[in-house]
Amino acid sequence: EIVARLYQTLGRCLLVARQAIVNSDVKVQGEESGRALAIITELQAGLNMDEGGEIAENLSSLYSYLVQEITRGNVGN
Repeated sequence: EIVARLYQTLGRCLLVARQAIVNSDVKVQGEESGRALAIITELQAGLNMDEGGEIAENLSSLYSYLVQEITRGNVGN
């Protein structure tokens, strides 16, 4: 249930950040991007790489990709 809530909040943060980019609201863009990155960091830190096998590896790769893309989008709009 906690992970589901984190995903929901992550989605909301990304939507708000995207709208902030459209509105040229740098403050909100930065805040929401930061929140999204913090959520992803927590999700990635919570992975059990020893027991999670391929699923944990795939999620870790996905989270790394998301961090890269959010950072790129935040810097380059």
